[in-house]
Amino acid sequence: MPQQQVLLVHNVYTTEEDIAFIHETGNKVFWCLCPNANHYINRTLPNLAMFIKNNASLVLGTDSLASNHQLSIWEEIQTLRKAYEDVPLASMLQWATSNGAKALKIDAQYGSFEKANNRELCRCWIIRYAAFINYAPHGEIWLKCFETGTLPSLKRSN
Repeated sequence: MPQQQVLLVHNVYTTEEDIAFIHETGNKVFWCLCPNANHYINRTLPNLAMFIKNNASLVLGTDSLASNHQLSIWEEIQTLRKAYEDVPLASMLQWATSNGAKALKIDAQYGSFEKANNRELCRCWIIRYAAFINYAPHGEIWLKCFETGTLPSLKRSN
């Protein structure tokens, strides 16, 4: 049987046995976490440590306004950061960008942060927020919005 790409959503009650079973199928599986919707519906979050321990390919989603107060991936990241302070922000950004693009099979065009030439402006859209990230001449990236959890006004390097 040909391999399939599968996107499993919510995963609040997923167990290690579930993950092992899914891995055995040989399918490319992405585990979509919707933390704010999970909290809204069940007052709980998925076991993030278990997914990380079992090398699950994670992505972030919002679900819908029927089970969430907003449709903001950034707010989903903030919810996870509060609950799982030991998980690096870089990992969460990967789940929200490149992993999500891979899960939707649009990664050839979307979802990556790449080093650009001097002064080239890279647009990074995070649902309702548009943060412009400008690469400095030495390749340093200005990510103040991700470090502080706020979106400051546009800054450009010279």
